[in-house]
Amino acid sequence: MMPILDKLFVVTRVNKEYSCQLSVIKGKKIMFTGITCGRRIVLCTPSSKRHVNGNGWFDLTMKQADLMDDADIAILSVRMQSNRLYTLNYKQLRRLMTNENKLTNPNEGEHWKFFVWKDYIKVQGCDQTFPVSAEIVNSVNQPQDIPRRTTTLYTRTPSENSELSQTQLQHQKIGKIAQTKLRTVLESGVIASEEIEAMLTNNYSKQTFDLQYALLVRYGDKFEHRRYYSKPLMIQGTAYFMCSQWYETMANNDRPYLMKWLSLHS
Repeated sequence: MMPILDKLFVVTRVNKEYSCQLSVIKGKKIMFTGITCGRRIVLCTPSSKRHVNGNGWFDLTMKQADLMDDADIAILSVRMQSNRLYTLNYKQLRRLMTNENKLTNPNEGEHWKFFVWKDYIKVQGCDQTFPVSAEIVNSVNQPQDIPRRTTTLYTRTPSENSELSQTQLQHQKIGKIAQTKLRTVLESGVIASEEIEAMLTNNYSKQTFDLQYALLVRYGDKFEHRRYYSKPLMIQGTAYFMCSQWYETMANNDRPYLMKWLSLHS
């Protein structure tokens, strides 16, 4: 049988990432709670086998949902076979959980059923999908691509920055650079949460990237869809859309702004 990560691996990661000490919620084997910076955090980490049609599935009961609804920070971390881990912001997924698609049976009572596919999660009875990205963990001791919270901007030495030099990227269009290099850096989890929040504002995006719109918008928020790439990106478990309005003309040249930011953060 293909392995599934132990739930204690997820608990240990969250403890380190949020500088807290989670403890199991009484009567809830896959749910944990703690305090970080005066805020209550709840983790729910269900597991699922991979079924013959290629997806996994799990249920969330009304009681489990209530516990996460009441938390300041709610993390859903789904453990799948082959050491795949899907970690996301439960508060965003909650928008797809309605009374209309809530199920009831004698075992779970009121609950929602979720199907996990390669790059999205679907709530049974809801046409909308929620974008996700799987992390493959090699072993409990050596996980790959663990996103970490940080309070300072991430910088590299000049030699490391050479990969993103103007010489290498000069023949690429700015939109292509944004969709590849910028997306990669943002999804890597190394950018400070404070800066990610700033990217949701018009002022920061104008000053830093010379954009006329916020660089990022959260999945589920109202925005002009024609101004943003249709493919979402995942940043520390939260789904966003990235602005597509990049120009490099004499009257409006965003290229120097983007290249400067990449040189400092890649």
